[in-house]
Amino acid sequence: MPAFDFKPLDLLNILLKYADDSTLLCPENTGTSVELEMAHIIERAKTNKLLLNLLKTEEMVFHRPNPRRIMFPDKLKVQDIERVSQLKLLGVLFQTDFPLK
Repeated sequence: MPAFDFKPLDLLNILLKYADDSTLLCPENTGTSVELEMAHIIERAKTNKLLLNLLKTEEMVFHRPNPRRIMFPDKLKVQDIERVSQLKLLGVLFQTDFPLK
């Protein structure tokens, strides 16, 4: 499969590609974990001889502020990908603590 045909494993997950950047969106109710999707991306990069810079890879978790909600693990089990509370994507700043009004 050519690199430009690359798609996520699960139909509910979304892979956005722009120039040399990619963004993976995985909703809570997907059948494929983020770890499995990341392992798939890493394997596809190796297969297609593409350089994947995991030092620039970050994870952000969006959720409603609910104290009963199950806590997420500190980070992904694939590599040492850092979890952040804000990131910039194509010039737009995203953060996990947007005020609710």
